[in-house]
Amino acid sequence: YYIILILKEILLYNILFKSLIHIKWLNLGLSFILIFTQAMVYNYLVIQLNLLGKTTYLPAFFYLLIACMLPDNLLFNSGIVAASFIVPAVYILMTARSDKKLLRTVFNMSLLFSIASLFYLQALFYFPFVLIAMAMFGLLTFRGALVSLIGFLVPYIYVLSYYFWIDNVPGYWERQFAGLIHLIPKKFPFQITELVLYGLIIIQLSLSLFRYITTRFTLKVIQRKIYNVFTLFFITSLMIPLFFKETHKQQVVLLAIPMGVYLSFYFLNLKRQWIADVFTLLLFITIAILQIEFY
Repeated sequence: YYIILILKEILLYNILFKSLIHIKWLNLGLSFILIFTQAMVYNYLVIQLNLLGKTTYLPAFFYLLIACMLPDNLLFNSGIVAASFIVPAVYILMTARSDKKLLRTVFNMSLLFSIASLFYLQALFYFPFVLIAMAMFGLLTFRGALVSLIGFLVPYIYVLSYYFWIDNVPGYWERQFAGLIHLIPKKFPFQITELVLYGLIIIQLSLSLFRYITTRFTLKVIQRKIYNVFTLFFITSLMIPLFFKETHKQQVVLLAIPMGVYLSFYFLNLKRQWIADVFTLLLFITIAILQIEFY
């Protein structure tokens, strides 16, 4: 179980964390600390943006629930490490409009996404998301797009410089890009029970989106823009696995970022609370079954 999670991971993750994979208590401990910290930062982001109209820990709860609903994601993996950079990057993106030094903010945000991709290559494909999100906020300019591109390239300049120094650039390209990127995934490592869980999540998410669409007129313009950016992040996160040979379960951790806010919005605005209670109970039961099967 532990070894399979590190197969075909990208280089930086292997160098820093592969030796920890066999130490179970350290593996689980690091995973818990990172995901819990991400959930708290994520909750702070949602509250600061006033997306729910009240102070609540529901965003953190749903982030933890979705990020950890698959047993494999309870173990330390590259997706969890990448999310530690992507969650702050999303926070910077959502608050960039109020920053007086916009270009510096754009650079920092893009740099965080790029550093995340050194651990989890899929994060590199969020570059189009960053540009489109900036356009949605009215922040996109030629200079801003150029600075964002530079932010994404800077970590790879250092990496390629190292491999150029040791005369192994072709080897790096083959292992980290050519060997992983593919138009249609060849492997889909999900079990039937996990697909049932996804079905429940999709139903809840559909209800949440429907609730948002029917009540969005009550929100401020900037709040609607932020929700739209979260939707774009969700669509991007679903599309990214289509460009890799294998579909990784770690991608679910990144899906928790947009899903957490929509599920929180739905539960807080639901008049028939028993519906939310039933779905939550079904989720817990399904997750419990997955944990029992895994261990």
